[in-house]
Amino acid sequence: MVLNSGVGELVGGFGDGGQQAAKHGLTGLVKAATGDCARQGIRVNAVAPGVVRTPGSEPYFEAGPEFAAPVARSTPLGRPGRAAEVAEAAAWLLSDRASYVAGVALPVDGGITAVRRFD
Repeated sequence: MVLNSGVGELVGGFGDGGQQAAKHGLTGLVKAATGDCARQGIRVNAVAPGVVRTPGSEPYFEAGPEFAAPVARSTPLGRPGRAAEVAEAAAWLLSDRASYVAGVALPVDGGITAVRRFD
């Protein structure tokens, strides 16, 4: 099982308080479910995307550099993610290639959580 969260699951300062609490709660859910389900062969993980260009975020990018420029500056890879990149990470976690990975939130964020900077 792979749950979808966001970088706010791993660090503070991303989003409003309610969203932050929900994402941190998801971390607890992943860990608790791993403890409850792993012996039955059920692996539970999460992907934690950073800023990703999707139909929902596209209006922010189209509005001008006020959004896109800080994303590029704050992301060590220098760009927002693509939905396909997050999907590939989730597919890997669901595959047999990740058969010994359980109870983690995998950042798919271009390095944002590694440097913990978001301008």
